[in-house]
Amino acid sequence: MNIQNNLDSVLNKFPKDKTQLASQKIELTAMQDIKERIDDIMEDARNVQDERKALSNEIIQVSSAKKELQDSISAYSDSVNYIKEQKSKVKQLKDYVSSLASDLGVPPKNVKGYNDLDGSLKKLEEATKILKSVIGDAKKEL
Repeated sequence: MNIQNNLDSVLNKFPKDKTQLASQKIELTAMQDIKERIDDIMEDARNVQDERKALSNEIIQVSSAKKELQDSISAYSDSVNYIKEQKSKVKQLKDYVSSLASDLGVPPKNVKGYNDLDGSLKKLEEATKILKSVIGDAKKEL
């Protein structure tokens, strides 16, 4: 009888209905779902970090390109100013040659290279227009 009592005592310790096992199974399933969601979230977080790093690198590249563009605009503006100075010098030279030719009673067009000065002025003017156009386009990109 002692064995029967011991056996009954042990059996009484086991749950009588299946609801406790079922709820434990549900809890285990919920825990697995939670773990999967956490793993997904962690993967998403790693992806966001990678994308943030990539975007930061792109921002650095854009900033660098912007700085280079600003430097180019400055250099082109300096070139425009230089061309203006050269045009002024060519005009002064043309006036000087014209004055000398007049003093000698010679038409300025007969002075060798005098007509080339007009061509030089036109080329300088074309260069100025091109540079100003490039500068304008570049400024639109900033």
